[in-house]
Amino acid sequence: MVKWDEKSIAHVYQGMRDHSLPYAEWSHQAHISTGLAFLDEFGLEQAEILMPKAIWTYNASLGNENSDTEGYHHTITLLYLRVLDTLRNKCGSTDLQSLVRAALQSEIADKSWPLTHYSKELLFSVKARKNWVEPDLKPLPTS
Repeated sequence: MVKWDEKSIAHVYQGMRDHSLPYAEWSHQAHISTGLAFLDEFGLEQAEILMPKAIWTYNASLGNENSDTEGYHHTITLLYLRVLDTLRNKCGSTDLQSLVRAALQSEIADKSWPLTHYSKELLFSVKARKNWVEPDLKPLPTS
């Protein structure tokens, strides 16, 4: 089990970006930690551009396909970045370790959490995988 201290957060973030992170370590929790690290370094606007590219190239570097059915998922990536940014603003903390731990203790740590906002049909559609789509069940939290 990962402690999510400064060292492990940096290990996952840098490893994903330089493609040295073993795929077995690229968990849902690692995605959340990395999303917060991108937000910490670049802010939401730039993170929404840079993190998708980083995930896409990381997947490709491991020989994993980014297709209509697997690999990078645009809506899921952006929805987590936006919700994590809301969490950052709500917490008022700039300490990355505290933010990662708070996120991992919140409802978004459950991989099925997006399905409280999206129907399975929409979230797992090719359109949602390739492009941002708004939730069809309820809006994302903004505060």
